[in-house]
Amino acid sequence: MHQSVKIIPMSARSGIFFLNMTVIFLLVSAFVSLVFSLPADAAPPAQEQPCMKCHAALSKGKVVHAAMLQGCPTCHVQPHENRGVKPSLKSEASVLCYGCHDKTKYGKRYKHSPVASGRCTACHNPHSSGSEKLLQSDMPSLCYTCHSKGIFTKKVVHSPVMSGMCTFCHEPHGSDTNSKLLTSNLPDLCFKCHDKGGFLSARIIHTPVITGLCTSCHNPHSEDTKRLLIAESSTLCFNCHDQKNLVGKVAHVPASGGMCTSCHEPHQSVADKLLRAPVPELCYKCHDRETMTAESGSTHLPVVKGQCAACHKTHASKIKKMLVKYQPNLCYGCHVTEEFRGKRGHGPFRIGTCNACHTPHKSTNDHLLTQAVPALCFSCHSEEGFVKERVHQPVAEGKCFACHGNHTTSYGNLMKAGGNSVCKPCHEAIFQNPHPKAGFPEAEQKTEEKEKPQPQKKKILGDLFEEPGRKKGHIMVGKEDPKRYGRNFGCISCHDPHSSDSISLIRYPASRPLELCKECHKNRTFQ
Repeated sequence: MHQSVKIIPMSARSGIFFLNMTVIFLLVSAFVSLVFSLPADAAPPAQEQPCMKCHAALSKGKVVHAAMLQGCPTCHVQPHENRGVKPSLKSEASVLCYGCHDKTKYGKRYKHSPVASGRCTACHNPHSSGSEKLLQSDMPSLCYTCHSKGIFTKKVVHSPVMSGMCTFCHEPHGSDTNSKLLTSNLPDLCFKCHDKGGFLSARIIHTPVITGLCTSCHNPHSEDTKRLLIAESSTLCFNCHDQKNLVGKVAHVPASGGMCTSCHEPHQSVADKLLRAPVPELCYKCHDRETMTAESGSTHLPVVKGQCAACHKTHASKIKKMLVKYQPNLCYGCHVTEEFRGKRGHGPFRIGTCNACHTPHKSTNDHLLTQAVPALCFSCHSEEGFVKERVHQPVAEGKCFACHGNHTTSYGNLMKAGGNSVCKPCHEAIFQNPHPKAGFPEAEQKTEEKEKPQPQKKKILGDLFEEPGRKKGHIMVGKEDPKRYGRNFGCISCHDPHSSDSISLIRYPASRPLELCKECHKNRTFQ
């Protein structure tokens, strides 16, 4: 019996044929992809071709070009046919490579020089290589074939450079955004390794940091200075900051020593001016806090408020102690009162030596005095006139300023008031009763004598007179002092305001008050 043969229509057979061809094409494609990823010791079809009899070494590298695995005719004409392109390539290398590689990936705005000139084989071996990506050699040695090795091998080397990770920062072929072929723009590129929070999280940020100008201070490859700085900090900062503001006759040690970062943070800070700490804490890193602040006594207000720069320049000055102005103009910036406007000034005040009496930072005495009164006054005034047997009470208590102004007054001897007025606050009773009592009659003058016109003449000491508001007694004001030429008569005509060896602080030698009268009334007899 004959078996029946089923005849498949031609149209159906054609469909099956194309289906089989599709399957075969996919299998071949998968095989080719597998072959491209094969290591060098895998036996590629090209090695079976006659070319390998002479050029076997071309396929011995660790990484083999996929085109090599497809056979030499992929790139070369056969057999050694020369069409004017060496070495027997089917076309120029720059064109030939784009037969497999997408040209758009290499047509960026900024191109690596070998790419721009079509010299692919300057970096890549077209057959096989011991380096990844078919590179002619490992990085960074490959880069040094064009780029001077000295630029990358100074004393301090950036970690990516030291590790040969050139392509971590640079695109090897081209970039649309960066002329340096950077993989990202600055500062984002730097933040791939450096913590962004350490540069952009504080209140005050250094301008180069916030604008991404990292390389204005740091060399991205290598340098002979610490932290890859392009220059020593003593000169680096002057690339932006005017050196004239940082030099002077008297310079702050950190400024003159180029130690800018001892006071300033180079990237960011919570304090103004990028200071490492707020003032005065920053200053106390070098200056002893105990010499600036007092637990008892007085502390200068700018010190209390941490306003060191109110008196001192921070970098340099033409004045000692780095003062912003000469004394007393510096002090007048805060201390301008009526107390300074008198006609007569204290000697140190007149010549502007405020620190002759006051310390600028702290003192154990009130008003920042360098010494307690009266010891301070005795540093200029002879102590001899103040330490006799009997001492005026304000002097004994060190209250010089009870009678004298300490800066300026309108009266001689820097008195706080003129004439006897300075004595009245303490000796009010003296001005309400006869003084002195001894030696003066108690009876009133006769009425007719009072009413009798008196000729105009100069009264002499000893005349009885009436001063408004007090009873009869010795004249105490309004006459010339016969013993002290050019001065008016007053309390200090008879009494020494500081100290005396006589009773009642009498100015002249006397064991009893009436003996004083003989100094002026030589022709009179006193009982």
